[in-house]
Amino acid sequence: MKSPRLCLALLILCVAPAFAETRDEKDFTFVAWNAPALMSFFPTGFVTRSILPTALCNQEAGIALSIGHFGDSQAVEGRLSVGNSNRTYIAVQAQAGWNWFLGEGLWGFDKGPYVGAELRYWDLIQTYSGVESNNIAPLVDFGWWFDFGTWFIDLRLSQVFAIASFSSIAHSVPGFEIVFSPLPGIAPWIPMGLVQVGLKLY
Repeated sequence: MKSPRLCLALLILCVAPAFAETRDEKDFTFVAWNAPALMSFFPTGFVTRSILPTALCNQEAGIALSIGHFGDSQAVEGRLSVGNSNRTYIAVQAQAGWNWFLGEGLWGFDKGPYVGAELRYWDLIQTYSGVESNNIAPLVDFGWWFDFGTWFIDLRLSQVFAIASFSSIAHSVPGFEIVFSPLPGIAPWIPMGLVQVGLKLY
């Protein structure tokens, strides 16, 4: 009977090249689109009452695009989204982030799993009164990048852990809170998902 160690070594030798053989050493610039965020343009009862747009669309609404640069197992990214978050609010959101690709940095994979951090700013504008609520939140990212030639798919979970807010209402006081959910009234802990399709520009 063959040694279990020998079988494990053969398995690693066969499987590892499948992950590493397509590694791309080049730096490149990329653009990406969060297509599911478009569901906010169809404010049905399901969309306005559901936490799914928040939980699956990175809390982005409407047109949601990003641009970034990848190099040396790291990526920096800027994001911008504009759209109606529900029937009565327009959301304008900007983000900046950095991600480190563990697969590339440690095991020679092509992209693969990554971790990182980002800072998010968003302005909620009440369409009837014009009142604005400005918010800033730091987040941590956990994701996986799948390469398909010049195209890629980026799957991500982002976890907020604090929010600072201030309002345009006269005499309102800025606030700060340690919080792990974008909708604490619904659940005390909600990570936000992101599925975006991107193109490498080189």
